Amino acid sequence: AQSRNAMLDFPLMAMISLSFYLLLKTNGFRSILYSIFVGISFGLSQLTKEAAIIFIFAPLIYYFLKSYPTAKKKKVILNFMITVLMFTAVSGIVYLHPSNQHVFRTYFGKIYYIRYIPDPLYYFKNFKEIIGPYVLVLSLPLLLSYLVNFKKREKLFFFWFFVPIILFSL
Repeated sequence: AQSRNAMLDFPLMAMISLSFYLLLKTNGFRSILYSIFVGISFGLSQLTKEAAIIFIFAPLIYYFLKSYPTAKKKKVILNFMITVLMFTAVSGIVYLHPSNQHVFRTYFGKIYYIRYIPDPLYYFKNFKEIIGPYVLVLSLPLLLSYLVNFKKREKLFFFWFFVPIILFSL
């Protein structure tokens, strides 16, 4: 039903996918050219939709931490900083401009508009209404089997699920 509506979710997904492809092409932040491209594409993703930072931050930091011990550390740090600088430069064209400061109030200061303090545990308390009772019942066995051997599992999936809930709750 939503395929007929023009929304920003598909362009955001396309930009994030391109950015992840370019991130992998950096070869562990060894390529300065692709590091520049990653920063630009992440910046354009952020300009596509404000929620892009949620999808950008965790994989970028994870990939940097994975790349750091395997290569020349100075080069990895320099290329990572170039990526962050390019992201800031491209997205900062809009977000750091003084006339656009209301964007930050939209996401970080909703209490100024609605005049009450939102419940910080809203997403946790309404978890079953958010994802639906059927999906909750079907996903619990998968979640429990994931948590059984948590020390042997990839922790990124766990944080990838809970960090957005915590961020939206805050």
